[in-house]
Amino acid sequence: MREGPSNFAPIRRSLLLEGPPEAIPVMELHVDDEVMTAIMGRPVDRKDALSLLPFQRKMGYDYINVYSDLRLEFNRAVVTGADAGGLAAERVFMNEQDGPVTTEVEFESYPWPDPGTITYGQFAAVRPLLPAGMAMIARCHGPFDWGTWLMGIQRFCMALVLERPLVEKIFARVSELILAEVAGMVRQDGVEAVWISDDLGFNSGPFISPADLDALVLPTYAAICRMARQRDLPVILHSCGNLWTILDRLIACGIHALHSLPPGLYDLAELKRAVGDRLCLLGNVDVDLLARGSEDDVRRAVRYVKGVWAADPAGGIILSSSNSITNYCRVENYFAMMDEARK
Repeated sequence: MREGPSNFAPIRRSLLLEGPPEAIPVMELHVDDEVMTAIMGRPVDRKDALSLLPFQRKMGYDYINVYSDLRLEFNRAVVTGADAGGLAAERVFMNEQDGPVTTEVEFESYPWPDPGTITYGQFAAVRPLLPAGMAMIARCHGPFDWGTWLMGIQRFCMALVLERPLVEKIFARVSELILAEVAGMVRQDGVEAVWISDDLGFNSGPFISPADLDALVLPTYAAICRMARQRDLPVILHSCGNLWTILDRLIACGIHALHSLPPGLYDLAELKRAVGDRLCLLGNVDVDLLARGSEDDVRRAVRYVKGVWAADPAGGIILSSSNSITNYCRVENYFAMMDEARK
């Protein structure tokens, strides 16, 4: 935890590669509700800005992630009891085998939202409560996540070859919704960045070919970045997986920063040498370490990230977990990460 006033300026400076601030900034894609609830002693909902704000202030974050009301329905799987692990009573996963839109008939009958009816009430509700210097970050949905969740990733992979027109139709509709959402979010007073969440890969590389990403996903990123650039807003992409082979494509879209950089997939020092002059780097503190390691292990990992941040040329890195503070992370390890980061 950090005492003192909020100040988003060092984060913005880092995202835009405008030189190093005095200390390494700290961000997080999110902290799971169960961890926040354990810390605050009362229920906290990360998708409710009014519920989230006191936690963000308590932990010394200089921003709050805020969502629109845009939602889609997906097929989900639930694990309960001991299998859920950690602080959670249950864990919810997307159904990988099947989704609600796998045929033309299902596409036509799916309850697609009207892009013109998306609302942004959470931005208005939390805006007057923000302390001076604290920013809102517009958290938007990702076309690959939504497109594959609607079909189920296994059905999607087959349809990419066997039913390409349906895949293209789904991704076009998803893109339309996301771009309408972002167009409304970037106009909100107090928004200082856009954060896209879209898992493009697994440990060995992207899920689909660069050519398919060029066709289905990256035009949406480029359009988001154009809208953000008109408002002078940096854009962060959260994506799981090894994206070494498409980093140039992401940068060409206008992405300013990449999160979450698991240490098993990325050598942070090597990554900084390769793209650190074009891309801000967020993450690299291993979630598995936060879940099963010791506090000393966590502190060593944080010191490594800080060391790479300080190495010439200094800057270009924001410290974060290598995904999020999941509900199976040890709260003591989360505190150790935050404490060591701010030493």
